[in-house]
Amino acid sequence: MEETPILSMENIHSLEHYEGKPPLPVLSDVNLTINAGETWGIYAETSFETKLLLQIIGGVRPFVGQYQLFGKAINPKKPSNPSSLFYIGTPRMPYPNMNVLEYLMFTTEKTDFQFQDIDPVDYLDYSTAKDALKRVYRQEELLEQLISLGLDYLALSPLKRLYDDERAVVALIAASYSENPVIVFNFPEYEFPDFLACSIPKIVERATLNGKTTLLGLCDPDLIEAVASHSLYLVDGQMLYSGSIDKLRFVHDKIVAYVCDEHIDKIYATLTPLLLDYELWIDDNALIIRDKNNKKEFPSRVYQTIVSAGLSPDAIEINEKTVRNAYQELLRQHDL
Repeated sequence: MEETPILSMENIHSLEHYEGKPPLPVLSDVNLTINAGETWGIYAETSFETKLLLQIIGGVRPFVGQYQLFGKAINPKKPSNPSSLFYIGTPRMPYPNMNVLEYLMFTTEKTDFQFQDIDPVDYLDYSTAKDALKRVYRQEELLEQLISLGLDYLALSPLKRLYDDERAVVALIAASYSENPVIVFNFPEYEFPDFLACSIPKIVERATLNGKTTLLGLCDPDLIEAVASHSLYLVDGQMLYSGSIDKLRFVHDKIVAYVCDEHIDKIYATLTPLLLDYELWIDDNALIIRDKNNKKEFPSRVYQTIVSAGLSPDAIEINEKTVRNAYQELLRQHDL
């Protein structure tokens, strides 16, 4: 039995246009189907395209086309933020004087935490004691979560003292504990530092284990590869790819290998006439070998060619198939 998608979009066009004659919509003919429990990384050549699409999904922007969330049609002219969706699109947060732990305690007030019960005979007021214990346990778990993410240094920091990207990640933590089944994290304009970027997959993993579906607008293909099960790639407002990360990597990343050597120009000149089914070019002192025809012969074919030619490069690195390379290949094909 085919799974019913929780989110579907057909022929979505934005009302925003680029200047020109005729003016072109920023988004055009976007189609998207998302099932429960999936994590989508939304990537575009300009952050505005990603931002705009996720604003439409979050009910922040009007649009043209058909958009359904949990089977309910969203009014394109008067959209509103659906109650089933936790939308994060700004670093501004309520209660800026709260510290991070206080804020997370506040936002998880109604969250059902599992905890070890107590013996009611030990307390005259069992109900009050149980509520107090719940609060203590919740605070301990939230602090442990911050520690596991490497963000414990934020615990007692007021929200107003945090950098924008730190507030965005704190909001994502709150969303992972929420009762909302869908999270939209819309920050394609942010280049998260490594320590924050490393925390995002861990937070999303927790959200997924809690049955949530997550959409993230990001500018880093490597982070998308680390966090997402699926990806949507936009160029000039049009979809170049929509589907699983695995298919994106293994079908669309055509780079076979990188060859490094002090005399890379000589190796390039020697291999070019020998590998006619491959495209070769030099980038940053490395020779990149790209499969033109989706052959599955590497490493044997290319390696044997290098050895037979009497070459001994400093290093040959097999490409592990990445999202970054796949995006670049799709863009290359788009520009032809």
